[in-house]
Amino acid sequence: MPMSGSCRPDHSSRGFTLLELLVVLTVVGLVTALVAPNLGRIVGSMDRAVRRDGLVADIAGLSFRAYSLGQGFELSEAGFNMRLRDGDPLLTVPSGWRVQVERPIRFGFNGLCSGGALSVSSPDGVVEQLRLEPPACQIVRE
Repeated sequence: MPMSGSCRPDHSSRGFTLLELLVVLTVVGLVTALVAPNLGRIVGSMDRAVRRDGLVADIAGLSFRAYSLGQGFELSEAGFNMRLRDGDPLLTVPSGWRVQVERPIRFGFNGLCSGGALSVSSPDGVVEQLRLEPPACQIVRE
């Protein structure tokens, strides 16, 4: 004679218990608490690296700009905002960054330059020394 009541769980309604959900949420919270501070630091360092690389690439491209525009100019701290024939400034320095030129570096209309040294400083104080080697002003990191 079959019994109407059963000690076996009803398998027709499958789901998670409240305890299982709380355990999963606790694990996710712990992992987030451990990863979040490092993630912010990683994003900050990547942003700094991208800005630095962009600025160094702009400096490396000055010889080509002089040649392609047929315009000579001088790279000095006072002249970064000077507009060239293409309407763009000589060098766009990101906010908080600083470029110091040891002595003015001359770029001829033919793309050749006098060479010189400069330093690039990030907002968090990291300084990179660069040297522009004449005649093509190739960048050498010191």
